[in-house]
Amino acid sequence: MKFISIGLTAIAAIAISGCAIESEKSDFICLNADVPGETGFRTVGLFESRGTTTVGYLNDALNVVRHSECSAASVTTEGSKETFAWFTFGNAIENEDGLHSQEFYVNSSQSEALLVTRLEREGIRAIEDGPLNRVSYAEWPFEQNGIVVQVEDQHDLNTYFEGRALVGDTRKLKRFDDNLAQYTCTYIDESGVLAIDNGCVNENAFDVQFLGLTVNLDSYVTEFKGLRRSYETDKEELWDEIARFR
Repeated sequence: MKFISIGLTAIAAIAISGCAIESEKSDFICLNADVPGETGFRTVGLFESRGTTTVGYLNDALNVVRHSECSAASVTTEGSKETFAWFTFGNAIENEDGLHSQEFYVNSSQSEALLVTRLEREGIRAIEDGPLNRVSYAEWPFEQNGIVVQVEDQHDLNTYFEGRALVGDTRKLKRFDDNLAQYTCTYIDESGVLAIDNGCVNENAFDVQFLGLTVNLDSYVTEFKGLRRSYETDKEELWDEIARFR
């Protein structure tokens, strides 16, 4: 391992193994905040209080500003649930894996589960949920025209595969029927079931009739089926990153 200097705010340790290059931020970067608009640095430390662990620095009013370039900046603990979230300079960010938060909890089957979120913006799969080893529920909450899309596969105690589109007060459910080996599209609003379309043969027409526009759930289903948890699923590893601030 060798160290190279790239200015005070970008000192990094570079570990080279074969063709892989792994960058690890130095203690200086982790333990000091170069706050925009200020001269000098603020010391980054660990603050703990009533089920909340915060990594950050004190501002002039002696309030803790959540900030970490090397770990989650906030951990809240409620019973068996622990939620890690990432911030810099008090602003919500996404970490290097593209996540804003990771919530570890025990699901209805009494198994360990993980709910992750990304920051809100159109076209982003902002929520993934399910057991540690797979995603069983995903949500795109900020699609065009205010549409919310959800896809789940045997999520929690449910036993079905289904895609959903929520448009105002109307829902379109596209559920796979194992017995018929086909999808069934159902349209529901606050008054009850509007239509059931076996085989979804009238899907586009019913979309326009009941939703006011067509919603192609197939593309979301395809994306969902390709999901893998390509980020950290061991919360102890996340705690280890925070431990450097103790």
